Amino acid sequence: MERKDTIDSKNVKATLESKFVQDVIGSNEIKSNPFKYGQLGLPGGESAYLSAMDSEEANKIKQGIYAQKKQEGDKLGVSGEPAYGTNYDVSMQIAKQIQEIMALGKLGDLEKSVGTVAKGFEFTVPEKLRNYSLQEILSKPGVINKEGKIDRSKLSEDEQKVFVAQQLLNQAYIMGVTAPLINSNYFADLNAQAKELMDSYKPAEKAE
Repeated sequence: MERKDTIDSKNVKATLESKFVQDVIGSNEIKSNPFKYGQLGLPGGESAYLSAMDSEEANKIKQGIYAQKKQEGDKLGVSGEPAYGTNYDVSMQIAKQIQEIMALGKLGDLEKSVGTVAKGFEFTVPEKLRNYSLQEILSKPGVINKEGKIDRSKLSEDEQKVFVAQQLLNQAYIMGVTAPLINSNYFADLNAQAKELMDSYKPAEKAE
């Protein structure tokens, strides 16, 4: 089987620019780091998370997970029904998908898609590095040592910069998809209190 070191630009674009994927990654980032994003960021993150997990895309993933478990169980003669895919399963699958795209995507392709969400991130991948992918350099013999760690001494100067550029793009993407969610539900608590007050007068208004 041929080793997979890169992925085509269409897959990079379709994944990184998917609103569903962005909401899953951004909301999980906020929920996983509440102290980093503060109390005001949590309502927006929670709202985006619940919306994403209730979407058609999430349900398709959950159904796929169920179907795969059922198929595996049937082959082994296991009785009963497997558990339906959970929100955790969906988040895990999307996180792995992003990790793969970021590793296999060429830096030039990653730059284009990251730029659509990371407004204010001023970075243009040098022409010499645009066709590199992180996986391409990590697949070189000796780069991953026996302990599973990266031996940067095995990389050329350009290859070391590919490593740095990919990390910058990865971090910028996460920050880019997270930022809009922080203020998306800024008035959530006040709106809830205001609605409660307004609703308390509705019966009286109807009686009039």
